[in-house]
Amino acid sequence: MSKLYRYQGIDQNGARKTGTYQTNSRKNCEQWLIANNIFPLNIARKIQPKITTKTLTTFCYQLAALVNANIALVEALNIINAENKHLNLQKLIGELKNDIENGNALSTALKKYPEIFNNFLCNLIYAGEKSGCLDNILQYIATYTEKTQTQKYLILKALLYPLTVLCVALAVTIILLVFVIPQFVAIFASFNAKLPFYTQLIIEIANFTKSYGVYMLWVIAFIIWLIVYFIKRSAKLQQLCDDFIFKLPIFGNFFKKTLICHFARTFAITFKAGIPILEALTITATIINNRIFQQKIINISHSIANGKALHLAMQEQNFFAPMILQFITIGEESGTLDDMLNKIASNYEYELNKVLDNLNKLLEPALMIFIGIVVGGLIIAMYLPIFRLGMQL
Repeated sequence: MSKLYRYQGIDQNGARKTGTYQTNSRKNCEQWLIANNIFPLNIARKIQPKITTKTLTTFCYQLAALVNANIALVEALNIINAENKHLNLQKLIGELKNDIENGNALSTALKKYPEIFNNFLCNLIYAGEKSGCLDNILQYIATYTEKTQTQKYLILKALLYPLTVLCVALAVTIILLVFVIPQFVAIFASFNAKLPFYTQLIIEIANFTKSYGVYMLWVIAFIIWLIVYFIKRSAKLQQLCDDFIFKLPIFGNFFKKTLICHFARTFAITFKAGIPILEALTITATIINNRIFQQKIINISHSIANGKALHLAMQEQNFFAPMILQFITIGEESGTLDDMLNKIASNYEYELNKVLDNLNKLLEPALMIFIGIVVGGLIIAMYLPIFRLGMQL
């Protein structure tokens, strides 16, 4: 992700130069300054205000309504800022207003905040400015971000319950192994009798956990960090991981549908904004978080550039279901491609929500059984020698 850097430097004439430059690293900014005959004195990353998706969505809805009412952009920003109580948003709006008053377009001003407004959103705003439909584009963006956020929330909600239950089960297991089982060991020592294999195994695990548990957690954390480190720095490993995700049972198909839904919704809004189809595909590809699918979108773009119809270019990739291809064909022939893409996204959203709902219903009893087996197994292991001793007496 590109970042914004503030710089101070001196040009060839000895004049002081200050400004901002958007790039991926401080080193790139320094190289850019030198290439432009500016000796860098100070380069610092500009810290951007934190804006939540919900706040951004509200801001877009408000700005769309005011622009639609023929209120000038600067005045519209003043009105929003007067009613807004979000300090970070107030700061952002103030900076945007200053840029616009200095003669910059809204899309140009937004590009200074890549962590809030990515290239996708900036391109849409630019298209709205050029076509004179900025209010409509802002409305589309607000709707798009709202639906995207809702989908993310539903997925996180579905994952949160099983993760919480598993964490509780792990915590209970560790407490039993470290604190409870050693109390039973002292009792068993007074029996002076041979313990069942299962009980002895649990005691050994408890002793190992108590002695080396902290070190094992550090080792596991280090291994996870190492894996993440190498994946982030290797395009080949990222591609292998992205491909592996699609091959996972159940979850692979779910993730594929999530990506297609995101693709359809994004492609629809870019196309509806009047952005040419090849550019719309390029913009869509940049915000897809899967290298395999990203490459397929680029391949589609290349095929269209060579004269193929969209549905035929998509068919070549062997990734899209026949229903999707049929919708795309209808959209191309009737001139309603954006509507068909939105229908595809809506259909897939419905399917994904249904899968998430069913998954929650299935996971609840499965997790309860799992906790019962783990915790119950530990308790049985501890009481088994006592039961045997009771039977002998």
